[in-house]
Amino acid sequence: MCDWLARKWKDFDADSIFQYTTVAKVVLKDRRLGYLDIFFKVCIIFYILFYVFLYKKGFYLITTPSGITRFTALAPQPDVMAELYEGGQFSYCPGAPNYDPVYPNPERPCEVCTDPPGSLQCVYLPAEVVVSPPPTQNSIVLVSRYQDSTYDFRDCDYTRQPNCSQIDPLPSSLPKYFVAGIEDFTIFIDHTVRDSQGSIVKNIAEMEGTLQGCDGKALREFHKREPKETAGDFIRKRTVTVRELLAVARLHNWCGYNIDDKSNYTSDPTSDKYNETLRYAGAIMMVGIDYDNTFFTNFLPGNVRYTMKVTLLPQTEFKMEYSPPDRLDAPRYFINAHGILILVVQTGKLGAFDIGNSIVQLTAALTLLAVSSVITDILASHVLPQKATYRQFMYTVSHDLFDSEAGSTVYNEQNEPQKKKEWRNSRLEETYKRRTPSPDNLKPTQKKEPNEKTALI
Repeated sequence: MCDWLARKWKDFDADSIFQYTTVAKVVLKDRRLGYLDIFFKVCIIFYILFYVFLYKKGFYLITTPSGITRFTALAPQPDVMAELYEGGQFSYCPGAPNYDPVYPNPERPCEVCTDPPGSLQCVYLPAEVVVSPPPTQNSIVLVSRYQDSTYDFRDCDYTRQPNCSQIDPLPSSLPKYFVAGIEDFTIFIDHTVRDSQGSIVKNIAEMEGTLQGCDGKALREFHKREPKETAGDFIRKRTVTVRELLAVARLHNWCGYNIDDKSNYTSDPTSDKYNETLRYAGAIMMVGIDYDNTFFTNFLPGNVRYTMKVTLLPQTEFKMEYSPPDRLDAPRYFINAHGILILVVQTGKLGAFDIGNSIVQLTAALTLLAVSSVITDILASHVLPQKATYRQFMYTVSHDLFDSEAGSTVYNEQNEPQKKKEWRNSRLEETYKRRTPSPDNLKPTQKKEPNEKTALI
């Protein structure tokens, strides 16, 4: 087939079209290329070691953590409450030092007030009453203002008539009240976290943590539980007050609030809620707990630390209405309460050693080492001043090895046409020999004298 193509197209060179490109090892003795190659390789090695493996923890399988939280609230001790009262911290309570009679709304005093006009009465309640309803997973409510209303069933038999579920308020509705000192109630947030594979499970006693301030630095630090530390001391060191959470709460570009600051529920000056305070209207705070064991200085997967960040949700108030369980044959209390809703969201990243992920990262990183040689070759052949000389050594074209018997001669461009003619003649001669048997190979009956017509022309 190849002989037929050679005779059909005399100028056709299959070796030039179907040529094969391979890599040859060429040593270029030039310090500039050596410096560049070493520089690129060192940079890539530093990238692999420090960025991929140490900083990004490439040998870890990173997952999103999940967990649960439990809340415990405690009211200030009586001596602390007395100190706050005498210190003028209850300016919203009638009769207290530094009392402000126009609190909480200077322009629109409350409509349900007793003594004096424009303010609400204060009640001093324990945490069991203030935390209502009881805390659930990842959330707790501390009531700051509430109103009790008395309801009674309509004039019907509630054991037989279904419409007895509809009740009417009695005229003996109680006034609204502030819960005194709600901002100084302490909260213990007990939280546990695990990674998606279950290889890392930690609770608050086994982790280091911080409460982030408005400046991004740690306002408070929480350490692991010491071996001889009692449960009471452990909890007291890790409790936070509502005042502390509001002081580091962020809303848009602003950080740091007080419970007596104006609520952001509405921005309409004509609204009745425009001048309401956070104590009066309530608020929703989101406490984000960000877990991490992939920080730069950590080399143990079990060393987990967390950061607490507080966000005040915009244009929100918190209000709940409920009726506590009571006897059906007696008037029922209907509670309208406002307060501080604290939601905990557990986020972050936890990493555990994974052999499969380590092999993938190592393979991808080692591939970059080949890039250094490619970059050096490009600079040598296209950028540096001696690029023409470099190309002569880097790119070598062989002669037609298919045509040569020795296959070891050096390519010479001027001798190429003559070599093509010699190759064609040799191929024709070989073809003729194959098609014309030699007289020595013929049987005695097949031998015959050579004919001039069969001679090579």
